Amino acid sequence: VKLESARIESEMGAQFIAEGVANREIIFTSRLDDRYGAGGTFDTNGDGDLVAPLQTLFSDDFTATAFDPANWSFTNSAIIDNTGINEPTAPLSAHLASQIEPTVLVSAVVDLSAQNRVELEYSYQRTGALDSPEAGDDLLLEIRDAFGAWIEVSRQLGSGPDMIVFETVTVSLPLGANHDNFAFRFSNSNLSG
Repeated sequence: VKLESARIESEMGAQFIAEGVANREIIFTSRLDDRYGAGGTFDTNGDGDLVAPLQTLFSDDFTATAFDPANWSFTNSAIIDNTGINEPTAPLSAHLASQIEPTVLVSAVVDLSAQNRVELEYSYQRTGALDSPEAGDDLLLEIRDAFGAWIEVSRQLGSGPDMIVFETVTVSLPLGANHDNFAFRFSNSNLSG
């Protein structure tokens, strides 16, 4: 569903229901967004310009057993090891190791002030070669806003089924993320503040 100079309104007491199915989700976006469209061209706004190539502003494939300080500003109980199964960046992956204390992995600052649209993509695996996480040991992805507050943008439940493959998650960040002091962090749900 693409909109331009339009809106969808629901009155008080009304419901707006959009139900998608796996691999056929419903996406509400702008007519200027060439990522989606009919007929295979996706250029639904007729500007002759399809989606620009993606620019990677941050990436880590965990090739060493220590976190690269150029990418990560803070870690607590996070490690790099080979306890995942079929890691996308085999043989190592980041591991939020502790189920006793808050575990956190904070990125270095990334300047997003000149960016129009930002997506954050990560792969995760619940359990791997270890014991299943407890209910409530969720994997949280949070972003730091321009005022320094952490905002949750993605959560993977610890109570879900064990996984033997990594699942990739793509999160479209809100425009408020586009500032010069942007950072993101992974943590377990025991973290607060």
